[in-house]
Amino acid sequence: MMEDADQLLETGTRSVPAGFEAASRWRATTRCSVVGAILFLSACVSLLFMTTQERSDSAGSSNEIINLDTVNVTSTTLYCWSAMLPWGNERDLLEAAAEAKQGIFGCDGYAIWSSTNGTVGNTSISTLKDLQMGVPIQWGTRWRINTPVFETLWKHVYKEGSWKKFDWTLKVDPDTFFIADRLRGTLAWHSEDGAWACGGERGCYLKNCPAYSQLYGAAEILSRNAMSTFGSTMKNCWYSPREDKWLDDCLWHLGVHPRAESAAFCLRGCPCDAVFYQCSGGHAVWHALGQTESWKNCLRAQSD
Repeated sequence: MMEDADQLLETGTRSVPAGFEAASRWRATTRCSVVGAILFLSACVSLLFMTTQERSDSAGSSNEIINLDTVNVTSTTLYCWSAMLPWGNERDLLEAAAEAKQGIFGCDGYAIWSSTNGTVGNTSISTLKDLQMGVPIQWGTRWRINTPVFETLWKHVYKEGSWKKFDWTLKVDPDTFFIADRLRGTLAWHSEDGAWACGGERGCYLKNCPAYSQLYGAAEILSRNAMSTFGSTMKNCWYSPREDKWLDDCLWHLGVHPRAESAAFCLRGCPCDAVFYQCSGGHAVWHALGQTESWKNCLRAQSD
């Protein structure tokens, strides 16, 4: 580019009379700046196109449903946990998942936390007797003030330490249906050591409703480095009554990098190319399926 600029300046001054030398130099410099800017912008656009095209050629765009079942995900490991109310049907939902070996039971490691004891399938419940799981609803909204409960649970998950053995940590609501292998396919693109490495030392997390630039609590997904950053410094986070909003703001405040991902998720309240309770399409995660029969219908729809 510098050679072109010199040629432009030389061409602009070679045959100009001395009386117009200053004006000529101004015109030449202006032409150089304009041409240089055009070349620079063209290079940026080309690079952006090439980078986007490379990923599109191998995996499709982030809004495109790709065949996640065909992605080699043997090196992508998941640690999944759920919080279970001691009343209602959440135990039934988790029992259905345990029987089908789906949901958190399709992960490489998993845990269930509650204020009650017992087992789900063959899994012992991690019990916190003093955990107050009954939460009020925020006045004027339908949102539950559940941050204190989940802040306590995240602290215990971090302290217990099993997450350190795995690439990703997931908090999954019991009424969420998800296929672990498909989710591994998605997360393989966001791995911390891959070509699209996310977040550096502070790690990354997935914004599962990028249409609204939000993180929905149905499936909260943190990389190993993100979990380390979050667990060690969450005391520095601002308070928000809604847990998913608190987590989203907290991770952002701590410098954990958000990664937008829509193709893998079909969540109630977030735009999706299907109806969430019909569980159609090649997504990896659906929510909300509050009834056990709805959860089983989702399993049947994805098994056909």
